[in-house]
Amino acid sequence: MITKKENQINLYYHPNHSNAKKCIAIANANEAAVQAIDIEKTRISQTHWSEMAEMMNISVIDLVDLNHEVVVSKFGKVPDVDEFSALKIIQNNPEVVKAPVAVRGKKAVFASNSRDLLKLQTPDTGEVRIP
Repeated sequence: MITKKENQINLYYHPNHSNAKKCIAIANANEAAVQAIDIEKTRISQTHWSEMAEMMNISVIDLVDLNHEVVVSKFGKVPDVDEFSALKIIQNNPEVVKAPVAVRGKKAVFASNSRDLLKLQTPDTGEVRIP
């Protein structure tokens, strides 16, 4: 089960993702404690990935970059991937996750850009202001 503390941000990232460092910096500028989890070094369970997808109201398949070279090499240019396959792909090739995923409390967001982390701020707290 994912830690769902309101005073902690769990940031699941792959170090090769283009904005991983920016996301970590923005998360660390927040008042909440930050646990940055490198998914290349730390194996995340299929249950956790399913839970994160559910928190974002998306399918597990939506976590996967279906255009990533690993996916294309295994499934072709038009991959027919179900949720079970998507979980296996992520677990064995974490670099295929579309973007870092940030979790705070009961909310989770894709951090496609570092500003997406602002969606996890609690209202009117004055946490992290980015112009």
